[in-house]
Amino acid sequence: MRSRTTFLGSLLACLVMWSAVVAQEGGPNPTPAPPAVTPAPAPPPVVRVTAELADGAKILGQAIELQALPVKTGFGSVQIPLRLLASIESNKDRTAVQCRFKNNDTLTVTLEIDTLRLKTTYGEATIPLSRVNKLHFAEVK
Repeated sequence: MRSRTTFLGSLLACLVMWSAVVAQEGGPNPTPAPPAVTPAPAPPPVVRVTAELADGAKILGQAIELQALPVKTGFGSVQIPLRLLASIESNKDRTAVQCRFKNNDTLTVTLEIDTLRLKTTYGEATIPLSRVNKLHFAEVK
């Protein structure tokens, strides 16, 4: 009878120790952690562009396939995000433009594109930048 009690005591001690080990390791078949969910990237902001042309006309629309303005500066070529710009204005001989940023900083650059495509209420418009006096930019919320 004593050997049966010793055996049952030893078995009980083994089960207690095994359950403690299993609890620390997360069980015999731990449930795998769900895959990390990566949030979808935010869509680019919608920027409304108002083009003031040399003949006095104004065209209002959204830039098509252009999120940044490619320009050449004294220190190299850069892409200026449209959402950072307040306006750009051509100089008299149209060799350079002055970029005015939303924080009122200015930078004189040469544009590296010749045309600007806008989606307007009446359809798509391609505007030669040689005919533009000033462009205004406003983020649509």
